[in-house]
Amino acid sequence: MKYKELITPIHLGNMPFQNPFPDACCFAADKNGILLTNVHPLEIEIGNTFLSASRRAEFFSGRRCAHVSMKAAGYPRLPILRHHDRSPLWPLNVLGSITHGASLAAGIIRKPHQRLIGLGIDIEDLSREVRSDITRYTLTPWERDRWPVLSDRLSREARIIFSIKETIYKCFFPIDRVTLGFQDAEVTDITDTSFKAQLLKNPFTRSIPTPIALEGKLQFYENAVFSALSESDRFLNW
Repeated sequence: MKYKELITPIHLGNMPFQNPFPDACCFAADKNGILLTNVHPLEIEIGNTFLSASRRAEFFSGRRCAHVSMKAAGYPRLPILRHHDRSPLWPLNVLGSITHGASLAAGIIRKPHQRLIGLGIDIEDLSREVRSDITRYTLTPWERDRWPVLSDRLSREARIIFSIKETIYKCFFPIDRVTLGFQDAEVTDITDTSFKAQLLKNPFTRSIPTPIALEGKLQFYENAVFSALSESDRFLNW
């Protein structure tokens, strides 16, 4: 089934998550669905190539949230296309991040003239069944000692760490497109509202001392965790 664009006012109602950086960013979150209000025609062409209806719903919901945020930030209605690695290809001068998971989606956009060079957000389903042996790839040895995992399933903390590391990747990779893996970041603290981590690998093409200390935001909604990280221009003068 092919989907066509609807250009009508959009109201997301009560969002499952709140803007993690209200002073610097515009933000929107919603539940997944085949709702194409204000989704750009070129994005609909991309979404219509997906065989899975659930994948289309995720894609359209993420783009819809991003466009709501772009409009609130004062940017024109331009398509958010895709790089060859399927990451968002943002219009010129737009810095943002998109995520979907646990039947939810969100998009965040830097407001004009804000001194941010990176943004990352991620939603993960805390109830999804995942084999515990994946932690050999997703957790560092120190993290495995800090947050032991049950033999038959992932612990809650391990799932949250997975989300945090996805957020770190989304925040830093678009800057210089330096590849980062799960072992390149280490989460040192988790609370109900925030996390602390350190980036063990230099994410820039210029020389920067490591590890890099990071502090981000966490929110919880039903069976989902939402993590967010912003990076300032503190490294530009190195």
